[in-house]
Amino acid sequence: VLRQLLDVLVSDENVGRRNAAVEVFWAAGPDSVPILLVGLEQAGKAKKFVLDALTAVVDERAESALIGCLSDPDENIRTCAVEALGSLGTESALAALMSRIEDAQLLERLALLESLGKNESKLPVSQLLELAKEPILRRAAILLFGFSQDLAAAEHLVEMLNEGKVVREAAAVAALQLHAAQGKAGRR
Repeated sequence: VLRQLLDVLVSDENVGRRNAAVEVFWAAGPDSVPILLVGLEQAGKAKKFVLDALTAVVDERAESALIGCLSDPDENIRTCAVEALGSLGTESALAALMSRIEDAQLLERLALLESLGKNESKLPVSQLLELAKEPILRRAAILLFGFSQDLAAAEHLVEMLNEGKVVREAAAVAALQLHAAQGKAGRR
């Protein structure tokens, strides 16, 4: 059944049928991973649909293929792979995401920062300051300050409390995260 659904996913122009196939793959869970990995190699224009199905399953068997998708020429494919690797959250998946930050295009970079934030990843404050200069990345970069465990972040976060609502709220959350991390480190 999953093989026939893969054919629908990669070749059918009917959006409703494609979406239904993706939902069946989601429901099948880990059992769908091997066939989706085959589909990833065959998908052509439908690669994003296969990735969408694979993203919802969250299975380490897909990690290598997802990392390979980070070098796809299509930004939508790379962004989808970023989100899937962020959901996976393994050490090697996160390392692959961190290695992409400098080369990524804007929307991919936003997905990278959000995925790294979801996994409480630590990035250098200097890098976060640079990323925060881009308005669309600002909130996601600021939230990552809280996981940096670098007291130098506190000074920047206090300055950001004087900015607009979105930045101020992100800075407050990051400051609380940084404070909590410092408290935990002090108790060790």
